[in-house]
Amino acid sequence: MPWTSYRAFVKASVIFALAVVVAATVGTSSVPASAQHLRPIVFATTRDEHLGNVDVYAARPDGTPPEDLTNTPTSKEWNPTAAPKGDLYAFMTPTDDRSEVALVVMHRNGQGRVVVYRGPALVSTPSWSPDATRIAFLAGPWENPTLRVANVDGSEYRQIARAASPRFGAPPSWSPDGSRIVWEYRGRHGASWIAVIGADGKGIHKLAIGYDPAWAPRGDSIAFSAGKPWGQRYLAVIGANGRRPRMVLRGDASVIAWSPDGKRLAFNRFPELTDRVYVVGADGSHPHPVAAEESDAPAWSPDSQLIAYRQDRGDPETVSGPTAAYFLQVVPAAGGKPRVLSRQHYASISTPSWTSDGQILYSSVIGRNDFEIAEIDPSTTDITEFSYDFRDDVEPSWSPDGTQIIFVRGLRIEYDDAEDVVGSIWVMAADGSGARQLTNSRKGDHYPAWSPDGTTIAFDRGDDIYTISSDGGQLRRFTRDHHSEEPAWSPDGRSIAFTRNGSIYVMDSNGENVRRLTATAFQGDLSPAWSPDGRTIAFAREGKMAVVGADDGAVKLLGGPEGESPSWLPDGRWIVYAAFRRSFDDKQLALVSADGSQEQALTHPGQYEDDAWPSG
Repeated sequence: MPWTSYRAFVKASVIFALAVVVAATVGTSSVPASAQHLRPIVFATTRDEHLGNVDVYAARPDGTPPEDLTNTPTSKEWNPTAAPKGDLYAFMTPTDDRSEVALVVMHRNGQGRVVVYRGPALVSTPSWSPDATRIAFLAGPWENPTLRVANVDGSEYRQIARAASPRFGAPPSWSPDGSRIVWEYRGRHGASWIAVIGADGKGIHKLAIGYDPAWAPRGDSIAFSAGKPWGQRYLAVIGANGRRPRMVLRGDASVIAWSPDGKRLAFNRFPELTDRVYVVGADGSHPHPVAAEESDAPAWSPDSQLIAYRQDRGDPETVSGPTAAYFLQVVPAAGGKPRVLSRQHYASISTPSWTSDGQILYSSVIGRNDFEIAEIDPSTTDITEFSYDFRDDVEPSWSPDGTQIIFVRGLRIEYDDAEDVVGSIWVMAADGSGARQLTNSRKGDHYPAWSPDGTTIAFDRGDDIYTISSDGGQLRRFTRDHHSEEPAWSPDGRSIAFTRNGSIYVMDSNGENVRRLTATAFQGDLSPAWSPDGRTIAFAREGKMAVVGADDGAVKLLGGPEGESPSWLPDGRWIVYAAFRRSFDDKQLALVSADGSQEQALTHPGQYEDDAWPSG
């Protein structure tokens, strides 16, 4: 399984934060004695979730104010797509108990809702068959989804093939006659192939290694992003029979869309560490950008003249006011001045979908739904929230002397069913006052960790390990492999543990003597945390808590429910972490003993909306 797939899955489940709904009521008698009188555990929380509802909208390219189609204050609907005839819409919504996801079809007037699928989360946008009688989609765990087809009348849905984890939630694509489907097929050793299968689940035919396939309107060819994940990449076209492959354009391409007339391709290009929408002739002629930087998810109008897309603009580090915003825009395919159709401050917009009569379907957040920093007292389980900002505040950690908290402040970016916070490292006093910015990078800085003496902070920038002095001074880069993240200092400050391609590594604090501690066939070792005595490192392996000897590399799996983000209590006997209970969206803070013999919940299941980054 490619590391990018697992990492995307982990981010999809980790980056959502805990929503404080009610105060905890767990008594002190249920908390281990070693947790009494300790410094509070800080974590990230989603504040005022009811202000952050997601609805489905329709907009017209003339700039007419968008219409809220679902208008459900207590529910969320996302990733809508319009049927080819334009009279039906499909979208995703959580089930009543929030344990699963439902795929719903409704008439464009909002009436006649039919649940056509209920089960594990969809990891791609739903894709309509040309005759609008079926919908293809990928569903299941992000690291191991399957291709499924559902009847629009709700009579049946079935799995027809295994699938690779989509890089950008790329949907399956139907042949124009509706008899076949092209999708990302997961081959042996986790390789992602472009493959074709009959809509009845018969006759798999692998075409080429690649991603993001899109069937041409004429039906004779398929466009895709060719090449291996970390090698040379290019936009390519191959015959639907697997013959006559040809390169259209060098460079990475994703979210590929054919113009309805079959003459051009729109796609995301990633030339300088930022997405940008491009258009190129199907023969490789006249490649040109049609949108500014930080644009993505192109969708063609039915007449092939316009392209709708998303764009995020503004400075997420601006001190005053919500200046950063997400836009739904439309621009002539030949290039020109874009028109803004919808603007959302601090709320993402989904991939747009055109209806046959020229409306644009999308989903967006109503109001505000951002992450903030809170703390929980392990002896009383009382919760205090003390960062309050329009931006998202995540990944908090105490300074060694307990006087400061370091965290990431930035903007939440949604990638279909996954999310991330792209921001910078900030530090504030323990009471939440005096927040100041330490780093600034368009790549996004993550996983800040204090050195034991409090003078240096290690962090991840663009999947490489950096350090910066705690006053914001000297910046150093330690790795250059673009696969290293989650740094953690040893208690004596001489070593840094980190993850690389799903394994735990350790290096000296000067970046030298890099050595691998763990290995797993599924590349699923994450979130290293040193024990107070420096002899053991706790981590999450495929969701289970585990420990490994810092010297001998001996691994032991612990008990307790699956979860993320382990952190040690100061006595070295207990590990606190964010535990999964009924589902990935139902979390609680939990403790497990270092020997795996005991476990204890700190908060009630369902009390929080999503995950935490606990820091003891």
